[in-house]
Amino acid sequence: MSRPIATTSPSGPSEASKAGKPKIWATRIPTTRVPDPVYGLVSIPGEGLFRQEPPMSMRRYLYHGLMDIVEQLQLNLIQRLPRAYRTREYFEIAAAMGLVSVMDSAMLLNRASSWNPNLFAVMFGPHALNILDRWVGAATVQNNSKGTTNAQAEVRQWYNGRCVLTGEAEPTETCHIFPNAIETNPVFRTEFLNQLNMFWPNSQIDEALLQSPAHEYANLLVLRRDVGNLWDRHRFCLRPLDPDPSDLPGTLTLEFLWLSADEGNGLAPFSHNPDPPSPWRGPIAIPCSDGPQMLSGDRITLTTVNETEYPLPSRLLLTLQYNLQQALRAASSRDVLARLFLGGAENLIWTEPFCPAEHFGRFLVEEGITWGYIRESEKDEWLAMFTTRVSDSDSDGSKGLPDENK
Repeated sequence: MSRPIATTSPSGPSEASKAGKPKIWATRIPTTRVPDPVYGLVSIPGEGLFRQEPPMSMRRYLYHGLMDIVEQLQLNLIQRLPRAYRTREYFEIAAAMGLVSVMDSAMLLNRASSWNPNLFAVMFGPHALNILDRWVGAATVQNNSKGTTNAQAEVRQWYNGRCVLTGEAEPTETCHIFPNAIETNPVFRTEFLNQLNMFWPNSQIDEALLQSPAHEYANLLVLRRDVGNLWDRHRFCLRPLDPDPSDLPGTLTLEFLWLSADEGNGLAPFSHNPDPPSPWRGPIAIPCSDGPQMLSGDRITLTTVNETEYPLPSRLLLTLQYNLQQALRAASSRDVLARLFLGGAENLIWTEPFCPAEHFGRFLVEEGITWGYIRESEKDEWLAMFTTRVSDSDSDGSKGLPDENK
């Protein structure tokens, strides 16, 4: 039997004594799993959360079919066909590979045409790209409105400033579950939610929810600063577990899951430990002061003294986070990166218009560098695709150059 580690208790540790008893506290139970890769179950927001879905073979079929499309495009590149390297098309396919890992199975089953990888890429690729681009781009952008900053300060006080994962009080920050930059922009919010409905019908995450006064408080987590950085970099996700009849009132149990870059195959990749160090980066870990470091499968139970006055994080928003973090990691698995960046920068052939998905594109480039699929010396050439344009007359397949007349 694993020993519960109280990261924050109702009585409050001595460091928090001046602040009084916390309104919300966390208890961590370390996992006892064998450290082998662990693959998560696909979830459907609002419809029997986290039930296992049967048509995994269909997901794998689409995943590998989309991978074959990338390889075919690379074959065209090797043959030096004009405009063969279509950056946006590549990114759309990568995003589609990510979203197929978590897309509502009923939607896949009901739309027979979506079983065809080529049609799936055409139908869902642009929307998948826009979703992941917004998700990545909004992760590190903060709208410092009065309502936001007030809610962050209050929620931090509820937890006595303690990180829900490590139990440490300093330095911590209050992080958004659903990106603040999307929820506070009416245009982005409407477009984002409409596109989500292509993958999860009846998601129950609508504009009314995101605009309600109580929502801001249920959209926050207190994390240690380095943990918040890993959260913004999409290195792990938190899965809200289904309520159990034995659960006490006013509780919410989360499962911590590291996201790996090593696997794909149509399943969102989880690993027991964070990805091992590579020559291009140091180790990633979340050490805890009062117990072992965080491993996939660790469970954190949040308890509130009053659900109305001190609401727990929103289960629906945590479910959305869980799905999109998985999708992003599946879209940037090493299998995908190896094909996206095959041939190096010398084979870059840009098209008009350039890929506008700057945030997702930069994320893929950084991951490509991390895992050695892009040489550090070529980084600027890859990133230039987001700022450089090519004239319409450039149709011979050569690399586009800045147009000085624009």
